[in-house]
Amino acid sequence: MEEMPKVIDVYSLAIATNVCNQELREVIKKPDYSIAHVTMDKGSVSLLHNHLAMTEIYFIINGDGVLYLEDKAIIIKAQDYIEINKGVGHKLKNGNGEKLEHLVIATPPFDPQDVHRLEDRKSYNSKTLNREKERFAAFDGALVEELNTKEEREKLGIGFAYGILPPARNARTHHHEISDEIYFIVKGNGTIKLNNEVSVIRKGSLIYIPKGTSHSLMNLYSKENLEALCISYPPYQENDFIDD
Repeated sequence: MEEMPKVIDVYSLAIATNVCNQELREVIKKPDYSIAHVTMDKGSVSLLHNHLAMTEIYFIINGDGVLYLEDKAIIIKAQDYIEINKGVGHKLKNGNGEKLEHLVIATPPFDPQDVHRLEDRKSYNSKTLNREKERFAAFDGALVEELNTKEEREKLGIGFAYGILPPARNARTHHHEISDEIYFIVKGNGTIKLNNEVSVIRKGSLIYIPKGTSHSLMNLYSKENLEALCISYPPYQENDFIDD
């Protein structure tokens, strides 16, 4: 059966039970990956654990905190992208006054049986992320920053990028014949055209775009940038941008 595009308001989804007692919403689950949305209150910290089958990607939406990876304590903040390989012990702490909001992308899809608690460490070594950003103009007119390298995309089978559509801009209408796409709106508001239907989108909107779906983002009525995390499965290829 042909898959249909859809727009999901993440904040309207029910909160799922989880071992870390976080505000967790299961957003989408596919045969090869899943996406969850997590919100942590001030001072909250997840359990130290690892996964033996899953690789996880954290994308920070709002707030800041500390991500503990093995023996390292890494300061994280909005728009950070962190890949956590299977077998790596990790936990996340919100030490700020505002909520820490992030997406968790798991490949293969999240399996609660693959959560293995670990004994916590007494000390960690501080480390900072390399936050240098290189952005380029994409075929559809948005500014794009690749979040994972070519080698990481090939290993995971998923591509991650951050896209910015300035005000008064309408991205080129196009479709893909190889990749499905997912947009998660991080900032701003606008509209998206999926085939012949136009939907209003805002922070917290997740747009699932199966291959073959004609689509374009529009930021015509706002004075702010429309910013989104862009996920492609399999990873986006330059010859897979077909104008409509």
